[in-house]
Amino acid sequence: MTVSHKIIFRLTGVIAMLSLSACNGIFEDIYDEPLAEEKNEYGYSKILEKKRILNRLVNPKDYVRITIGEYYIEGKPSNSVKYGNTDSTNNQFFCKFIISIYC
Repeated sequence: MTVSHKIIFRLTGVIAMLSLSACNGIFEDIYDEPLAEEKNEYGYSKILEKKRILNRLVNPKDYVRITIGEYYIEGKPSNSVKYGNTDSTNNQFFCKFIISIYC
């Protein structure tokens, strides 16, 4: 066997091993599960990003129109968006909020 045949044979073996591991078949559970802190940080960062977007959309100085299907409500927010202040209403999974609108 020449050197080039050996290299091709080894590369074929490596490619086969990688493709088998990608389907989580032969090498089951080879991927690391994220740590709980990493999951929490990711969730909190996503929630904070959504809050920033909502704060930009709802401004007490502007009129807003919220439409769902053929129905809508239009008015001026009485104040900024109010968010939950306990762990049960504001955590890495969801955040309760209130938008008060004068119609």
